[in-house]
Amino acid sequence: MRGAGLAGQITYLLNSPVLTAYGSWTFSGPLAHSEAQGLARNALSAVGHRATAEFIACILKVPVAWSRRTVHLRPGDRALVFCLLRRQIEGDVLDFQRLAREPHEFALLERTA
Repeated sequence: MRGAGLAGQITYLLNSPVLTAYGSWTFSGPLAHSEAQGLARNALSAVGHRATAEFIACILKVPVAWSRRTVHLRPGDRALVFCLLRRQIEGDVLDFQRLAREPHEFALLERTA
């Protein structure tokens, strides 16, 4: 299934930045919530934590599926990335209320080659 974007390009939604293959990448941000919302509208979700998917859906006001899918970005693909700005304690799982208190931002990860 190909998501929104240019012909052959997938836009994913991720809950952390991850380089899925060797290649050339750009990582830019932070994005305004309005820009993130536009990218998220037709993105293919690979948000692997239920509370994070619910939190992103709430703040961007778009449906966000909880999905443990593995993604492999190809050249031309991009990902809207939800980034927590503080490292969490190992094994700590954040619920919706705690996510709401954590500093966060959105960024854009693009595979260029």
